[in-house]
Amino acid sequence: MQDLVAGMGIHKRSMYDTFGDKHTLYIKVIERFADVTAGKMEGRVEGVDSAKAAIRLLFGMIIHRTWRYFCIMRWSDCA
Repeated sequence: MQDLVAGMGIHKRSMYDTFGDKHTLYIKVIERFADVTAGKMEGRVEGVDSAKAAIRLLFGMIIHRTWRYFCIMRWSDCA
C-alpha cells in the first residue's frame, strides 16, 4: 500500500477514505481490469465475419499478452 500511495502522491488516509479497506480496493482493481479487458476483446472482434475468425483473434491476443508477460518476467530479449 505504501508504494501505491507514494507513487500516486497521495496519503494513505485518502485511499482508505475512498475504498474502505485493502480487500475492497483489490476487488475494484480486478473489476476494472475485467471491464477494460472485455472492452478490448469486444473491440477486437467487432465486425469480424465469423465466430471462427473471432476466436482466432482472441486466442492470438491472449497468446501475445502471455508471451510478452513471460519475456518481461524472465528479463530476456524476446523480440
